[in-house]
Amino acid sequence: MKNKNALYLVIGLMVASFLILIGYAIYGSQLRNMPLQPGPGAICTMEAKQCPDGSYVGRQGPNCEFAACPSPSKPPVSGAGCKVGGCSGQICQDASAEPAITDCMYRPEYACYQNAKCERQASGECGWTMTASLRVCLQSPPSIR
Repeated sequence: MKNKNALYLVIGLMVASFLILIGYAIYGSQLRNMPLQPGPGAICTMEAKQCPDGSYVGRQGPNCEFAACPSPSKPPVSGAGCKVGGCSGQICQDASAEPAITDCMYRPEYACYQNAKCERQASGECGWTMTASLRVCLQSPPSIR
């Protein structure tokens, strides 16, 4: 009788294991083929995309899309061989030079350069072309709001 109970126990465990294996095979294959679709409450990956202005944006929203890059206001005009740099677009430098490192402290006069022209000057160096409007703006820069 003891051996008979042990035999039933072994057979029962084998049947249960077989059923679990079949269930996993069916259900597991459905899980593997199921695409992961973001939706409400989705957790986005911590990737970052560099924008043309040098800033970075991350993924957001229910579809985990990258946020829009900030649209630049009207970029300053730069002449051949010169480029605009600095955090606020206040530096006019040679295009082949490494990007200028600035302290990113905004000053009211930096707004004056948004409509100024960065180009080679008579000295051969890159610089802001001093027009009457730039001179007036630098003498009385717009206030910071």
